[in-house]
Amino acid sequence: MMAKQIKSISAQFLNNEVIVQGWIQKIRNLGKIIFLDLRTKFGIVQILIRKKDNLKLYLLVKTATIESVVEVIGTLIKRKNPNLKIKNGTFEIIAKNFKIINYAKNIPFLINDPNKNISEDTKLKFRYLDLRNDNLHNNLKFKSQFIFLIYQFMIKNHFINITTPILNRFTPEGAKDFLVVNDFQNNSYFALPQSPQLFKQLLMISGFDRYFQIAHCFRDENLRSNRQPEFLQLDLEMSFVKAKDVMNLINKLIKFLCKQLQLPNFKIKSINYQSTIQNYGIDHPDTRFLFLLKDLNHIFVGKEKKFTYRGFLIPNFLNSKEITRLKTVAKQNNLTNLYFLKIINYKIVNQDLNLDFQDQYFLSLTKIFNIDSSLNYTLIVGYDMYNVVCQALGYIRHKYIEIKKLKSNLDFEFLWIKKWPLFKENNDGSITYHHHPFTRPSQNSINYLLTTDFKKLKKTKLMKLGSDAYDLVLNGQEIGSGSIRIENKNLQIKILNILGWNNKQIKDDFQWFLDAFDYGVPIHGGIALGIERWVMSFKNIKAIKDVVAFPKNNKKLDLLAQSPVIIKKD
Repeated sequence: MMAKQIKSISAQFLNNEVIVQGWIQKIRNLGKIIFLDLRTKFGIVQILIRKKDNLKLYLLVKTATIESVVEVIGTLIKRKNPNLKIKNGTFEIIAKNFKIINYAKNIPFLINDPNKNISEDTKLKFRYLDLRNDNLHNNLKFKSQFIFLIYQFMIKNHFINITTPILNRFTPEGAKDFLVVNDFQNNSYFALPQSPQLFKQLLMISGFDRYFQIAHCFRDENLRSNRQPEFLQLDLEMSFVKAKDVMNLINKLIKFLCKQLQLPNFKIKSINYQSTIQNYGIDHPDTRFLFLLKDLNHIFVGKEKKFTYRGFLIPNFLNSKEITRLKTVAKQNNLTNLYFLKIINYKIVNQDLNLDFQDQYFLSLTKIFNIDSSLNYTLIVGYDMYNVVCQALGYIRHKYIEIKKLKSNLDFEFLWIKKWPLFKENNDGSITYHHHPFTRPSQNSINYLLTTDFKKLKKTKLMKLGSDAYDLVLNGQEIGSGSIRIENKNLQIKILNILGWNNKQIKDDFQWFLDAFDYGVPIHGGIALGIERWVMSFKNIKAIKDVVAFPKNNKKLDLLAQSPVIIKKD
């Protein structure tokens, strides 16, 4: 009987000769018997080689090395001692023929080895080996399925897939651009796109009602656990829509993806930006957990007029290591006044000498946080400028949830953050945008901007203007950002003026884009959703590199391809 090239290990092939190929993951030489764990496309398969059956074959197998690629022909049988923890653990193959297709050198680390001492740089240098890891393999398969489902949904909802340029025009907004030299024109460069923002707006002006693409984006900025210099985003734009239309479409996409991926335990809700900052401190909170921030100025006495006391309550006490980690987060967010107060039986038992506590107001503290006299608590208090203390406490809250490995009854919570301010203030006092310069202001804000001379615009008023913007957060991670766009040329120019561009700079940087506004612009809006971040959240993955096939390290270096490189031009 001819050996069969099988597609899976199953009982239907029992006692038949089969052919399997793969990588040797493990070798166990017991003297007269050698066991191989062969990693194949359908999982690990145990191969049995007996010295008494075929001495020549046995000696050949002895020369094999871990991660060598081999082909085995043999009889599929049931294992006497099955391993129920692995997929094919009830079967094994008695080898009759063995071919080493390619010998592997001594490898720098074992595949699927739980050893945590292997450096990240070593893994990235030998990424093709690390990608053999089951977890990384499964992550990328999941990502592939995720993207396929997005295409399926978008096409069904009448979106047109259009590719926008990779060699782009440099515009001085957002993060730093990656530049590409143009040899045909001295001192001229293309920029790799941070997003397809202006081109997708031009597509709406071109009459394409619904556009989308899985866009490649590039940003030259500091890396962190959820950020790589190049990434994918679902980019989409729609004409003649309001903000609620875009959000409703994405809500349908969320429900479709969760159903198809069998992730039923999810919820979608929304909150206004100001409430987000007031209650959670940051604009991407994990609201599955409470620990709400509260104003504490009536309980603690401050000496700085512009400073404010804010804090949140957690159950039980923190150990010194945990406190140190939270203080590190505070320092990273420019908060120097951070206090940890133990509360036992309605009393603060470790009064900090730097805090002037008004004991007569403690009863109000118990009501604010609904304190139970039979339980112990820690009150985490910050003291600084409102924005500083909110942001720091927001990140401290996130870190506390991470440190304690808190679990929620809800697997996935999608949070829409709406009614964003149009502008925010830089550290130097200048005005910048919350989203980008093409975000449409709210209607009341538009009236003020268009009816007020530029020289008479007041900063205090500008900082109170709202926008037609919205963000999508999943389990405390921003996965999407969008808005309705500006369709009025005069309004767009005035926004750019407010942000610091003079008329000459606007002409140099954006005239090519603004010219299109003279030929009919529909009301339009859209959103960009980070593919990798969404996959990270769905798979509960902490590092974006684990959902990218060939990522850069934290210095933006490709250790596998050893790039970037210095190129000497002739």
